[in-house]
Amino acid sequence: MSVDFATLLSAAEEAPEDRRGEWLRKIRDAFVTGSANISESEIERFDRLMTQVLDATPLLERVTFAKAVAKSPRLPQRLRKRLLSDNSMVAAPIIEHAHLTDDEIIRIIDINSEAVCLSIARREPLSDHITDLLIGTSHPKVLLALARNIEATLSPSGFEILSDVAVNDVEMDDALSARPDLPPEIARKLTRALEKRTRQRLTAMMERDLSRTRRPFVLR
Repeated sequence: MSVDFATLLSAAEEAPEDRRGEWLRKIRDAFVTGSANISESEIERFDRLMTQVLDATPLLERVTFAKAVAKSPRLPQRLRKRLLSDNSMVAAPIIEHAHLTDDEIIRIIDINSEAVCLSIARREPLSDHITDLLIGTSHPKVLLALARNIEATLSPSGFEILSDVAVNDVEMDDALSARPDLPPEIARKLTRALEKRTRQRLTAMMERDLSRTRRPFVLR
């Protein structure tokens, strides 16, 4: 594997511009399938080469590349930073899947960007420190993604805030109710909210039928 990857790197470095994309795709696939067997010196060459050529690579190819390498534990740091600084479509799979520390994730969080926060909210796993920061952004899609992500640890205060949303939001109610780590007191709160919504719905149905001088549907 080591010799093959070195050969691919040399071929890509020497290839004319109109054939470089073809070699880069081969390098990408070889890295994804065999990164564990690639030497450190070849990882460095891969890092240097890809960082240099990404600027001249079409957007869709950069997106495809990012999706392919995002989960690799050997994705070089410089290349990872380069992808994170790219177009949001390129950065998204890196934000969502790349091996990042909490400190790195904190630096990525942009409270004004729902898209960035949403990608982070889908990461597996997530610490309660990160989920608290994301909940603080109040982006509706981010809150729902966190509730649905059972690998995201929610703090007691995080559960409380999401359950407040769930009182009037059926999707959030369903997402929280499906979590295996749902605290009993939050489960009781959601049950009371469901009972309240049911009573309100039945009352509305009765008032509707009475306004039409019909026998209420719920009494038939």
